[in-house]
Amino acid sequence: PTARPAGSAPRPRGPLVSVVVPYFALPDHVDETVEWIVAQTYERLEVVLLNDGSFEPEDAVLDRLETAARPLTIVTQENRGTAAARNLGVTQSRGKYVLPFDADNLLEPGFVERCVEVLEQDGDAAYVTSRERLIDGRGEAVYPEDWLWHHRFISNFCPSVFAENIAGDAPGMFPRALFDAGFSYNATFSGYQDWDLYQRLARAVRYGHVIPNFLVAYRVLPNSLIRTIGLPNDRRLRGEMAAAGVACANGWPAQ
Repeated sequence: PTARPAGSAPRPRGPLVSVVVPYFALPDHVDETVEWIVAQTYERLEVVLLNDGSFEPEDAVLDRLETAARPLTIVTQENRGTAAARNLGVTQSRGKYVLPFDADNLLEPGFVERCVEVLEQDGDAAYVTSRERLIDGRGEAVYPEDWLWHHRFISNFCPSVFAENIAGDAPGMFPRALFDAGFSYNATFSGYQDWDLYQRLARAVRYGHVIPNFLVAYRVLPNSLIRTIGLPNDRRLRGEMAAAGVACANGWPAQ
């Protein structure tokens, strides 16, 4: 991401945004992630960080985060996975809008402000996200930006969202009311929970927007979930999502 703005003018107050950050064994990146969250140009933020049962000595970085002067609350649960951590974080949030965000990724300074503008203008929108670029553990680009444009980030209004995840990843901003209405991340899946949620929203005729700018930096690590769980189990996870879709079509719980 670009350098954080210094001494920028205060922004008008708006609705509270809750950034929900699941954490498990990412001590090398979580501090930077939180710094970039609280450096947003949008002022009304709270950060709810979910420690998903990560208690190694290096995880003491969370104690330092909590004692710093930040709008941050840490909630701890036994290890139940990313989806369950996100769901719990949403229940602990107070904002009108909720932004699930991974503990190793980065946000450009204007991401939250842009998303709030879109959601405030379109009261029917289910979520807002943006295009993202891929970075490695050192923050350097993995692929050129144009590589992703042809593969992802068209939003979930297109029927091909059931074949490929063109809707976005975890960093989508949602109205909290959406979760209060019964939508949540499927904690029975070991991966693709974001994609599954976007599919269920599409089935419910709830669509989102993708801002056509690179406002998220997605960190690709050797031990990332997409590499260790998602891609190796791609066929099984797709089958689980398809089965859940059939259940919804047959009148079973859709959310």
